[in-house]
Amino acid sequence: MLYLISKPFPLSAGNFDCKQISADDAALLIRLADGADELRSLVHFASTAAALRALAAVDVSLVERAEIPQPEQGDRFLDIRLKGSVQKGQRIGLTDLEFWQIDYEMKKTSADWPLVLG
Repeated sequence: MLYLISKPFPLSAGNFDCKQISADDAALLIRLADGADELRSLVHFASTAAALRALAAVDVSLVERAEIPQPEQGDRFLDIRLKGSVQKGQRIGLTDLEFWQIDYEMKKTSADWPLVLG
């Protein structure tokens, strides 16, 4: 599942691979997830949802409460953040956003590792 998020989420046990991606890569990620029926919007800012709709040509819904679920194996998050240079109160557009792709992998427990015999 690809979750579109616009607020920090609580960390949990597991491995998170995080990288900043371009707006074009974010648009492709959104369109692919939407086409596979694996897109869930947790965006709670109207301006961010509107910018994502324009970017990806996909209906990105707006939620009142962005309750981010406990991640499961293979879940992916697209964290949409305001750039640090954006002034408070200004109108937000695509150029004001940055995109972070976060892939989740469950943490291996010690029982998952090979047994070492002495």
